[in-house]
Amino acid sequence: MVTHNLESTQSAQHGLSRAERLTDILSSAARVDLDGRDLVLDYVHALQAEGVAVLPLRAGEKLPATPNGVHGATTDPATFDAMYSTGCNLGMNLGASGIVVVDADTPAEVEDWQEWQKEHATSMPRATVATPGTAGVHHGGGHWWIDAENAGELKESKAGAATVMTGDRYVVLPGSVRTDVADPNQPAYVVQGAVYSSVQGSAVIEAARRVDKPETKTTREPNSTPVTSIDQWAQETEWEQLLIPDDWINTGDSDSCGCDIYTAPGTHANPKSATAHTGQCELSNNGGALAVWTDNPPQKLMDVIEDKGKRVSKFDYVTYMHHDGDTSAAFEALGLDYSTGGQALSAAELRGSGTSREATQPRGKVDLSVILADDYTPPTPTLWTRTDGENLLYPGRSHSVHGESESGKSLLMQALAAKLITDGQRVLYLDYEDTALSVIGRLRAMGTPDEATLSMLDYWNPEPAGGNCVEPEGLDYMAGQSYGLVVIDGVTTALSDAGLNSNDGDDVVQWFGKVVNYLATSTGAAVVVVDHVVKNGTGGRFAVGSNQKMGQLTGAAYTVDVLTPPAQGKVGTLEVYIGKDKGGGVRKFAETPNQHRQARVATVTVDGTGGGLSVTVDPPHEDTKRAKQATATDGAVSRVDLYLTGLGDEKRPSLHEIVYAIVATYDDGDGLPEARLKNLWKELSPRTTGGAKRFTTALNRAKDKGLIARKKRGSRAWVAAPGADISAPARALVEHIKLDAEKDAIEALE
Repeated sequence: MVTHNLESTQSAQHGLSRAERLTDILSSAARVDLDGRDLVLDYVHALQAEGVAVLPLRAGEKLPATPNGVHGATTDPATFDAMYSTGCNLGMNLGASGIVVVDADTPAEVEDWQEWQKEHATSMPRATVATPGTAGVHHGGGHWWIDAENAGELKESKAGAATVMTGDRYVVLPGSVRTDVADPNQPAYVVQGAVYSSVQGSAVIEAARRVDKPETKTTREPNSTPVTSIDQWAQETEWEQLLIPDDWINTGDSDSCGCDIYTAPGTHANPKSATAHTGQCELSNNGGALAVWTDNPPQKLMDVIEDKGKRVSKFDYVTYMHHDGDTSAAFEALGLDYSTGGQALSAAELRGSGTSREATQPRGKVDLSVILADDYTPPTPTLWTRTDGENLLYPGRSHSVHGESESGKSLLMQALAAKLITDGQRVLYLDYEDTALSVIGRLRAMGTPDEATLSMLDYWNPEPAGGNCVEPEGLDYMAGQSYGLVVIDGVTTALSDAGLNSNDGDDVVQWFGKVVNYLATSTGAAVVVVDHVVKNGTGGRFAVGSNQKMGQLTGAAYTVDVLTPPAQGKVGTLEVYIGKDKGGGVRKFAETPNQHRQARVATVTVDGTGGGLSVTVDPPHEDTKRAKQATATDGAVSRVDLYLTGLGDEKRPSLHEIVYAIVATYDDGDGLPEARLKNLWKELSPRTTGGAKRFTTALNRAKDKGLIARKKRGSRAWVAAPGADISAPARALVEHIKLDAEKDAIEALE
């Protein structure tokens, strides 16, 4: 094996074409299973010096070892070195590398590809890389590499039976080995021929340049099913947009129909977990179906598979993966009007006029020299400080703090504002949900001097329908100031007042660009939008409305969860979870993420005793009271589940009475938050309750029958109705839960 020295290699190769230089590098490719780490990295670095974007693949496989799949490929040696584990295979992102690969998997495909060459006056006789093939499937094939660095935008096409691969696809690099090969004695990808120049491969490049993406079907043949709004959305949405954010990995392979093959999240012996059929595929229905092959898909996907089978539509995927099977919540999140039979509202209808929305400001070219400079400092959070000195907000970036009604999310930002004002920093507060009188009252309770508030706080109650927040003079004034913190409290109202729809992704992108991120970059402040969470009780990462609310953030996103409700004269406890961290400076000190990819990052104590109000932000902790409550609750629910499942159907309370029993026993006097109620429900056996999908029905029936009621109007906390008319089994259940809770409380004290 020859070690690549970049300086000597480049000097010796002066005057050679890129194709010739790549041929030379490949001719001495390192074997990942035989050569040491240093030799493998020398080989990779030589490729990267020629602009080849390399990614690590799992050892013995062709599946990416990077969390973001093919997008993890890099031309930076240090970045690759940090990702690479000794023995892993190597892959190349074709589009990022400026390489086109003709892929013929079998002798028949090779023969057809050679016939195609004759028809197009092309001569590329030997494959650049001989592929080992897989047992029982592909064998006798190869990859023909073509240097297409200056070819412009290309699209995947066919050259006879062979596939012309480009764009966001990857191939396995020579020197890699497979464990599932047709011949165990020949497990490696072996260099066989040269890398072809763009001139030699001009016919292939031209074919890839001419191919057009099939038009999206928007009409049906006569007598076929009309296109509905769901169908239209499905046609306009690529599977990649749904699967990649949920940690599915595009394997880079296509099924026999030409559609992409994906690997589900987690570890799988077979990388073929599902085929994502497009709307044009003959094997698909309207908009494309996900054909699931694995027996171990994500748990939430199991619900729809059990209900409807292993061919999953895009709408069902979103409904079950992100809304627990709640179709109305999915309609709301996707911006479809459920009340009008599922017909999407037009932009004109959303605004009440026929005008189209104004395009957002195009993004400009970034000066990369600033980021690449030796003295460049990555973004660092400096505000919203915990008691251990760690910070949660980035200056000059946008953030979201969202939670249920009365979760204390606005109070947290007002507490931060009070601290900054007292410390002599200016704060801008755009309030769509409250009044100046209420906010000033809280600032005073937190000890903020009136003179400091008067000089340091810019407080706005923006006018509706394009009022002073959206008009140029208002924004221009704000953008010309220097603030430490900007709070926009009430996102849904802010969008509505601006004539925009919080469920419309384009509207959200426009508003974030022109208001939120504009203020962050122009004022240098940490900008925080205060928002509500989705109304499905799942505790997910997202604020209500379009997921673009998460996508447009440049800083971090936080969810506030209530452990003990804050109130005057009481001590409340809140927990803060991080769901997104674009700067990367917060997650490193957060806890391990939960099933919603949220990580607990702070425990907040709100002390309303003594006539004042203090807010303390600590690192996540388990105080004594919470530990006892958790122990009592978990133990009680576990034994209650055993109790219920042991009863016959005739002795078991109805589902709405089970909801009542939970509220009646776990409400501590301030109401049981709906999210916690649902979590307790989900801890019970689905055989007893029907699972999470039956919760909303049971909750509404308990409310309609007068068994439970909201703590107060608009509250998300529930209380049991005094003297409720319940059955004997329900009364027995209440007593059973109380006895178990008392036992656990005594055990916790001991």
